[in-house]
Amino acid sequence: GKKSAVVTGDQKASRFRNFGLLESEGKTFLSEGGAPVLLNKGKIWTSSKILGDYAVGGESGGRFHLINTGIIKGSVKDGIPAIKLSGGGTDILEFRKGSSILGDIVLNDTTNLIFGKGMLSPFRLGFGGSGRLSFDEEELKLFPVPVFYSAYKRVLSVFDPVILTFERDILAFISGNVSSLVASRFSSISPSSDRNLWASSTFSSTELGGGLHIPFQRKGIAAGYDYTPSSWLSYGVLGGYDEGEYATLESEMLASHENSLTGLFLSLHAKAGWKGWSRVFVNTALSGGVLLHHDKRFMTDNQRQDGRSRVDATYKSFWVAPEVTVGANFGTGFLMVTPSLRGRIAYQSVDGYTEKGRGKVKIPAVATFARRSSNVLEGRFQLAITKKLGGMSLVSVYSGLQYSGIMMSGKDLNLSMFGMNRKFRVQDQEGKFSNYTGGLLKFSLGKGAILNASGEVLFRYEKMETPFYRVKLGMDIPF
Repeated sequence: GKKSAVVTGDQKASRFRNFGLLESEGKTFLSEGGAPVLLNKGKIWTSSKILGDYAVGGESGGRFHLINTGIIKGSVKDGIPAIKLSGGGTDILEFRKGSSILGDIVLNDTTNLIFGKGMLSPFRLGFGGSGRLSFDEEELKLFPVPVFYSAYKRVLSVFDPVILTFERDILAFISGNVSSLVASRFSSISPSSDRNLWASSTFSSTELGGGLHIPFQRKGIAAGYDYTPSSWLSYGVLGGYDEGEYATLESEMLASHENSLTGLFLSLHAKAGWKGWSRVFVNTALSGGVLLHHDKRFMTDNQRQDGRSRVDATYKSFWVAPEVTVGANFGTGFLMVTPSLRGRIAYQSVDGYTEKGRGKVKIPAVATFARRSSNVLEGRFQLAITKKLGGMSLVSVYSGLQYSGIMMSGKDLNLSMFGMNRKFRVQDQEGKFSNYTGGLLKFSLGKGAILNASGEVLFRYEKMETPFYRVKLGMDIPF
């Protein structure tokens, strides 16, 4: 019920710390001169509905310095600012990671704004009063991430490009799953059945962004047709449906991005070798697909009553991935050892798009993206051991070393907001070496039908909180 919870006087360098809840029905924290420093890691609220009140502010000369990692709440509905600076001093507002401001920020003419490390995740700050931001076009370009300011709307907005750093990981993962299907078909082709129809369900998981530990899961179905005219030649076609999703968490309060995708893929593959059990073979495949992306981007937003806003985007991309595998089979009719080397590249083109506010809500901080592309280079050295169990049943285990990197550096990306255009480059990720191991089981069900089950686990030379795995279960039917 207090009109003011804390009032500072004419002190030169007093320091105040708030770790809990500081609340009043008026001006909750008022600086009246001197050089007070307020470190807020908790909550500072005002329940006032009287114009002129605020949660945190300064009303006289001096140098008020706010360092905020907590919540400062006015009232968007009643026009009560969260922060109001009306004195003639040179005040400093410093926002760090975790900051949440509910209500306008009213500046004087000499306010300095500082955005500390970690406060570069999505946010939007609206400003009132007659004070102006001192940012100019060149200063905004100094930020490590794209920053935009609209003098007309009096809104400063930061875009977090972390979502764009995942595109190569997702491309490698999606195209790699299709490549894994192709590899399992080469292992499943039986000389005793020259035509096969087959279907398979697939489940897989990986981790995006290296040290960011963002889990990405996908599931899908696939079907295809194989034709084996001789023991040294086979070819086929497969297609299917994919879907996956992931989310990044930028703070305890708010997710930064939630993303999902659905897609269709198609692959043509062929295998050629020499007659006889011990022979050299060459496997080739050309795969591609179309993806439909559904993105949700969340921002801390002081102009919304709940302190957050969301924009959505739907757009398409296509990818293509050729690959070649060279190997040799050594052994008897019941036990075979197969070393092989595979090279694969993948290229993706992503359509340009503009975000939209959800429903009828208009968000003056939507972003427009130009068309962009990404690429992946992957190599695998593998050793497999296969044992026939009788008839068309067999079991195979394999292990190997994988390298995944980029074929060429990406170009500058174009991003627009408030009519301002920014060019920036997503940092190229370093190549990654990984060990992997897996297995395949073919079990004869009679009358030429075969049950196929396979799985693979990958281990990177870096800490992973989400394991990389692939699991497939399907059936072959002679045709």
